[in-house]
Amino acid sequence: MLVGRRARWKSTWPGVWTNSCSGHPCPGEKLPSAVARRVDEVLGIIPADITLFVPDFRCRTVTKAGILENSICPVYRVTVHTRLAHPDPHEVETLAWIPWTALVARAGDDARSLTPCCREQVRRLRLLGPDPRSWQASPSSGLPPAARTA
Repeated sequence: MLVGRRARWKSTWPGVWTNSCSGHPCPGEKLPSAVARRVDEVLGIIPADITLFVPDFRCRTVTKAGILENSICPVYRVTVHTRLAHPDPHEVETLAWIPWTALVARAGDDARSLTPCCREQVRRLRLLGPDPRSWQASPSSGLPPAARTA
């Protein structure tokens, strides 16, 4: 799994480790296209495959500074042909490839080192089984209504 440490200038969770990339779909953009675009923009990697696993993921957190994040963010797995990334320094301070089991352990043992949304994503993904390669894709019908029409 590729995890990233958020750039220290970010207003929410600066310098904290999190999931590889978060998407920001443009109006009318289908979610898989938005995922591919953001993975390229933020990580400098071209996706080989994009698969939906948690269509109904939501995360509501409040930072120490009092900033409320209320995200509707379906979780996709992106596979790539290369481990070589070129992250955008405005978004990501550093990246690390770690085994899924290490990320699961970290989410349980060292949870404060991960963003709250990342910890919750790991918790939800664990329900799919111990091996990410064997997870069953979720149908897009489980996406929030606005995401299904985009």
